[in-house]
Amino acid sequence: MAKILYRLSSLLPPITQVVEFITTVPAGERVEVGGGIRPRIIFFLKGGLELRLPGGIVQTLNEGDAISYLNPHHLEYYSTDPEQDASLHTLQIRFDLEAIDTLLASKTSKRHPSLHFYEDLKQRLSGFHHFPGALHPTREKELVKFIREEAQNRNKIHSGMISGLALALTASVTAIRPSPIDETPLSQMDRGKGAAEHARQYILQRYHQKLTLGQIAWSVQLSGEHLERLFNRHFGTSVIATLYKIRLEHAKEELVTTDLPVFQIASRCGFSSSTLLGRHLKRDTGQSPLSYRLSAREHESFHPSVFRRKETT
Repeated sequence: MAKILYRLSSLLPPITQVVEFITTVPAGERVEVGGGIRPRIIFFLKGGLELRLPGGIVQTLNEGDAISYLNPHHLEYYSTDPEQDASLHTLQIRFDLEAIDTLLASKTSKRHPSLHFYEDLKQRLSGFHHFPGALHPTREKELVKFIREEAQNRNKIHSGMISGLALALTASVTAIRPSPIDETPLSQMDRGKGAAEHARQYILQRYHQKLTLGQIAWSVQLSGEHLERLFNRHFGTSVIATLYKIRLEHAKEELVTTDLPVFQIASRCGFSSSTLLGRHLKRDTGQSPLSYRLSAREHESFHPSVFRRKETT
């Protein structure tokens, strides 16, 4: 039901990956797509779909639209026609927030031409935003075509060309004001869930740092005990379990998409040692870091979704 057209990694900061894929959403069913640990912009090359966000918010997506989000939640797509299959054809550009912060810090002059671009990009990658008509019929769609063509040319300047084209495509989104009715779902949530979600966003942006329950709770001006209750009520897990889950998802991604040694990945993802990373990975997958890396690369296939019957309301 799903097919990857290409997946490009090891790109220039702040881009970590560019991937284009096609998924068929059967009529009357929904497709659940895994949540994004890394912030991303998704361009919908073909639309006619409905997207259901956490909190029950439904957004119609048309051909040429784009969304950006930083959220570990699963997203649900539905065919807008209950009698006809829909094609979910997207191009995703994934980013590293830490790399964006580094680039911002390096632009010491407020007049630096790229300063506002990275400031706007960071803002666009927070929460959820919908950008109707982000893909211009000629300009942006030509960039998508060039990226696809460059994906076949694995020469010495491959990563630079792809990164430049992806940034050019990203610039089209930073120039668009998000649809005002589609601001972050946090405004639709109750206050307690909003605080818990804010704390989770704090973890997503600082997972690689040494974090304690007290630090995370301080970010939302709550006690650790109160925040724990909110996490268990709304997410069904603890704050620290969420922290390690996010760290592990980043580590799994880097094991597959980079050739970095395990100890370096552990350090980059917030684990105090490669032993601790191995313990968490073993518990989650039954494999050691090296086995996981080899297995994922050897049998790489795309399984982004679970199909279920659409629930009637």
